[in-house]
Amino acid sequence: MEEPLEGNAGREQRILLRRQRVEEKVAAMRAQEEGNEAMEARKERKIGRGKQQVIESRKRLTALRTRTDVAVTQVKVTALQKERQRRETEEERRKELRKDMLVEAEQSAANNAQVASHWSELFSIEVPQDLWKAIQQQREACAKIVESKDKLVDDLRGELASKHEDFTRLLKRHQDEMDTLLTAMAAQHRETQAAYSHELQQIEDAFLLEQEELLAANKQEISALMDKRFNSEQQFQERTRELAEQYHKALDDLMVKDAEDYNKLKVNREGLIQIQEQHLEAMRATYQLNNEKLEYNYRVLVERDHENKNTINKQKRKIARQRDILSTLKARYHELDRKYQEENMRLTEEYKRVTELFKDLQSKFRHFEESDLKIYQEVWAVNDEVVAELVQRVLRADKTIHEQLLGWGWRPPHENTFQSPWEQIEKDMQTLATEADGEGEGAESAARQKLQERLQERKYMGLLSLLLDEAGFLIEARAKALLNTLPADEQGRVAVDAVLNALGVQDVETLDALVEHLSLKGRGRGLHSKSGASRLVPKESQKSEHSASPSTTAHQKDDEELEEWVPRDEVVQRLKVFVEQEGNQARSVKSKPGAASKVSVMTKRMMEKERLYWNNMTNVVSERGVRVWAALERKLQGYLKMLKHRQSRLEEVDSLQAQNDELRNLLAQYLSSRVNEELCLPPAHVM
Repeated sequence: MEEPLEGNAGREQRILLRRQRVEEKVAAMRAQEEGNEAMEARKERKIGRGKQQVIESRKRLTALRTRTDVAVTQVKVTALQKERQRRETEEERRKELRKDMLVEAEQSAANNAQVASHWSELFSIEVPQDLWKAIQQQREACAKIVESKDKLVDDLRGELASKHEDFTRLLKRHQDEMDTLLTAMAAQHRETQAAYSHELQQIEDAFLLEQEELLAANKQEISALMDKRFNSEQQFQERTRELAEQYHKALDDLMVKDAEDYNKLKVNREGLIQIQEQHLEAMRATYQLNNEKLEYNYRVLVERDHENKNTINKQKRKIARQRDILSTLKARYHELDRKYQEENMRLTEEYKRVTELFKDLQSKFRHFEESDLKIYQEVWAVNDEVVAELVQRVLRADKTIHEQLLGWGWRPPHENTFQSPWEQIEKDMQTLATEADGEGEGAESAARQKLQERLQERKYMGLLSLLLDEAGFLIEARAKALLNTLPADEQGRVAVDAVLNALGVQDVETLDALVEHLSLKGRGRGLHSKSGASRLVPKESQKSEHSASPSTTAHQKDDEELEEWVPRDEVVQRLKVFVEQEGNQARSVKSKPGAASKVSVMTKRMMEKERLYWNNMTNVVSERGVRVWAALERKLQGYLKMLKHRQSRLEEVDSLQAQNDELRNLLAQYLSSRVNEELCLPPAHVM
């Protein structure tokens, strides 16, 4: 019970203090008003009768203008009030009509349903009289429905007619209001003109009266001054006469003495007089110019004062209009605020409902995505087996051609050429699942730690230097300001982190993709080109390479560990391609990347790896090897043609040899025949 008492006491004390402050302010305002009134009274005493009349006339005219403005504005206010009342009445009538239409629609729907339900009963009635009665009842029900519709239509037509009459009356009322407004404006114009004429006459009378008073006062003052001057002249004449008699004698004595001095002084003084006259004329001209300047400045100040007063009046009217606009806008703001709050609540409920639907759809999408991925993997495995068999046949043929036909050394393609991208993506999926189970922050720190460890390797020094030189513009202004405050050994590391964050490099996989884009061994040449070129090395060069010293081999191994990067003028273009292919994930995910974003990145990366894998499969034999195959085929075709020609010639020789043998045997038979002995000239003697 003590705390409320203390609260009431404090409240009463605050009320008393507030009352004291209000009383002090009122007293200060009264004192200021009294001081202002006293000051105005002193000013009125100082200023003339004419100026005082001008001030009073301006006040009365200002009050008249204010009163006329209020009278004209009152017509508008009255019209607005009537229009508002008409709209309220119209809105109430519209609600009643809408309510009647809804009631009639409900009743009509119920009657229609009832009529529709009775139609099926008619088919079950077999007695004609009962059927006729049922049909009559249905007809009466339909007539009632039509009658209710017609009644509603008649009501609407009556309402439309009343609307037309109201509109006609409204136009007539507006015309009457306009006539009233014009009449009031004309009357106010006449009143204002009469007031201005009256005030002008009052001002002229005041100035004339002031002029008469000033003339009378000046005349009295001049008369007093003339009398005073006359008396002074009389006294001066008497004193002068006495002094003249005294000085006459002295002058006679001095005339002779000063005659010569006078002549000399006369010449000197005449020159001085001329100089002083010239100076006097110059001063008169200067004074005249200054007087004209002062008069001009005075007129300018008077005009400015008049303009300032007009500006003040305009600003006052503008403030009044702005206050009216402010009140209107406040009312509109409250109405719109209430409307938008209701809309926000409705949209919030809609958003919750859509979110639930989206989650359900997302779970279904993941299910179908997993099933599609499984089918895709099965089809991909079948095609991979077919392609692998074809590639093995091609490689065996390539090896046979190089070693047996050409006598060249043959090297198998790089192991990464035949590495399936699904092996790496399974590891990435396992890593992603591990990170998803690791509370988020631990997974992110682990990925960061792996990335930092990878960046410490020697082969990435050239890449980091290239990024700092060519992509330094990606560092934000705040990071640049922070770099200036860091030690020299920390600036490079912070700058590298800023550039990598801007490029979206958040893990080791993204770094590998960046290395692929900027390395000449990656997207610049391709793995198959290197393996294809190595197969065309002759055996002698291979032997010389194998017989090289161990130091040379170690040096070559170090060079192979260091990547060869693209030229500096291509870095920005390669970075653009990298950001487009990676989906710019680092820019859209500012904190920890979620599982959905990582899956999207891994999906895109998997598609890229599959494309590269199939490209490597289709190009397992380099273009140079294909050209060698084509040239070898052409030469072997020629050699085959030549062998076939030789075969045909050998067959001809064999046939001729067989014929020759047959002829020899036949000839031997002929020679060894006993018939030859009976001849006079045996063939053996001739041969």
